Amino acid sequence: MAQHSITVVQNIPVTLDEAWRFFSSPNNLARITPPEMMFRITGPPTGDEIYPGMIISYTLYPFMLIPVRWETEITVVERPCVFEDRQKSGPYEYWHHRHLFREIPG
Repeated sequence: MAQHSITVVQNIPVTLDEAWRFFSSPNNLARITPPEMMFRITGPPTGDEIYPGMIISYTLYPFMLIPVRWETEITVVERPCVFEDRQKSGPYEYWHHRHLFREIPG
């Protein structure tokens, strides 16, 4: 089966440390997911910041009231610039998500 890749770039007017603190906290996943998807964490992430080996289980409803259960593992953490997660179980045959943060001039 073919693998596809999506790249999204966002410029956010905050410091590198502020971006890291926000995006590396599992507690903010629901805040960045559209409310109509009814995202909720169902597994026990411990702490406010991710760490290698952390498992996050969650449920969301992308198609009306059909629940999708998803479990990801944080595989790489290089504070404050990179973290990666991969799907352990969920809707895709393969899912690898890389978050890269860097300061931009200006």
